[in-house]
Amino acid sequence: AKYHYEGWESGGGDAFSTPDATGINRGPNPAWGIGVSSVLGAKNLLEVHYAGDGGEWTLESLTGSTADPFFDKAPPGGGPWLYSDGYLYPYDWDTAKHQVDAILSTHADDFLKGDHEFKFGLQYGLGEGDTVTASGPRSVYYYRNEYVYEYYGYENIYEYYYRATSRAYHYGAETTTLSAFFDDSWRVTESLTLNLGIRYDAINADIPDYPLLDGNWNETGETIPGLKDAVDWTHFSPRLGFAYSFQDVGVLRGFYGSFYDANVTGNWYAPPPGAPSYFDEYSSSRNGPWTPYYVWDWFDNPIDPNMKPPETDQFTLGYEHRVGQSWTLGIQGIYKETVNLIGWEILDDGVYEMVPWRNPFTGEVQELASVIEQPTTRKSNRPGAGSLAPPGQNYEQDFKGVVLSFNKRYSGGWTMFGSYTYSDSTGFLPKPWSEVQGDPFYAAFPPDPNNFLNAEQALQNERRHVIQIQSTGDLPWKLNGTVNFRYLDGKPYNRQMSVGGLGSQTPLNQGSVTIIAIPAQSDVTRPSQTAFDFSLARPFGLGPVDLTVRLDLLNAFNEDSHDWWETLNVPPGDEYIPSGYIWPRRLMINLALDF
Repeated sequence: AKYHYEGWESGGGDAFSTPDATGINRGPNPAWGIGVSSVLGAKNLLEVHYAGDGGEWTLESLTGSTADPFFDKAPPGGGPWLYSDGYLYPYDWDTAKHQVDAILSTHADDFLKGDHEFKFGLQYGLGEGDTVTASGPRSVYYYRNEYVYEYYGYENIYEYYYRATSRAYHYGAETTTLSAFFDDSWRVTESLTLNLGIRYDAINADIPDYPLLDGNWNETGETIPGLKDAVDWTHFSPRLGFAYSFQDVGVLRGFYGSFYDANVTGNWYAPPPGAPSYFDEYSSSRNGPWTPYYVWDWFDNPIDPNMKPPETDQFTLGYEHRVGQSWTLGIQGIYKETVNLIGWEILDDGVYEMVPWRNPFTGEVQELASVIEQPTTRKSNRPGAGSLAPPGQNYEQDFKGVVLSFNKRYSGGWTMFGSYTYSDSTGFLPKPWSEVQGDPFYAAFPPDPNNFLNAEQALQNERRHVIQIQSTGDLPWKLNGTVNFRYLDGKPYNRQMSVGGLGSQTPLNQGSVTIIAIPAQSDVTRPSQTAFDFSLARPFGLGPVDLTVRLDLLNAFNEDSHDWWETLNVPPGDEYIPSGYIWPRRLMINLALDF
């Protein structure tokens, strides 16, 4: 049996936000589980396990302010936007998950021309999530902007205030998963072992009924009907592997497997049925009077009924060779092809006016879509015919890699292992303009058709070269020391531009649209990272128990590289601003009791 409890907070200020406008994320994070293993006869083992977790997380103002958020898009002297008053888009997020696994393992000697270890398994999972969010603590926020107009050499600056209103609302999902699997480790001969397996998954999920909320997050007594069978997936996942031994000198291994993503509900559960409209108004004063200028409505059917789960086919082939009595050297090739990633689809029922745009980086003239009539958007496996993606494009990614490895088994008081990885990954992802890869969508707004221009590119998390080495050895005075070294090549990034004026002749006014001007390429990267970690450990005998004290010095030489740029929207000639620095040098103390 096990139980874990974690109470956590995450957040922090910056130079452009007041404490009231700074967010603090907090909540409990409990997890629990219980299991039993039972030997049944001489060759059978039965395992039954249950595990669960849950959390009630909030994101709100650091000071607890419930004032209406305000941000200034044109602060005096220019520079980044300034945020004040309350926190923009706070939320309450409740989650829970339960899973039961039952696995029967059985050995069969001299059966079907070999020895077998069979495994039969059943799994049942139940999960739910419920989030309440709004534009601000009272479902409204404000911002200010300036516009410059030139007329016969004279320049006039006009100031406008804007108010955006949308009532609070629930979104979330309830999901069940029933799975069964069979696995056979089949020793055909002294030299050849096969691994055969197949898995079946049946996944069903609903968007539940939710109470209608008012602007102050209170229930109104009305109910918004949910969406039954929002996801209804069934699929089989086969896999086949082999290992062939060459007289205790080398081993050749190969593998093929088909894998499906679990049901990541955050990819599709928002917007839910009955999601609120967004009302935008403007005024020459923060206090009004306000003039409506735009209403944005969600579409009633946000999910493609034919949406499929993301699927990966993986192939590996490798060889490991023994050198002397202590060393092995290995090489492995990996190819992974992933299809049916989940993102926004833009249907072809909108009306656009195509306008020319000159790419400031390449000089190439391309056409952008100025929206006259808004297209339908929904969650699906493709960007859609209404986007500027190539015709028939789906969301997908490919990975090709080679891993060289070496390993020294423990002898002479020390051991060491390491690897070098070369990788190449490309794809057309659901969020090609983002600096991160693979995050769920949650309550993200639909994209603009122009966001998918030039979106085929190197993947955001690719590191072309990775070197890792770790060595552990015995030291005097019963000490044990560990050295860990890692080198990570920099991650690629694209170059983006904001283009305004699209849709300005219609009530839709697209605003500032993000365009990928130059796709991410593996030879244009952020800085690489090199880090060393050191560890010292010593056991102490305390009667019936052993106490081990370990000191870990992480990032010992204080590598100060970064993982992100503050923004990828940087005009030609301007400098990128680093962001997301890796953790600095730090010391961690670990105490362990063995009894």
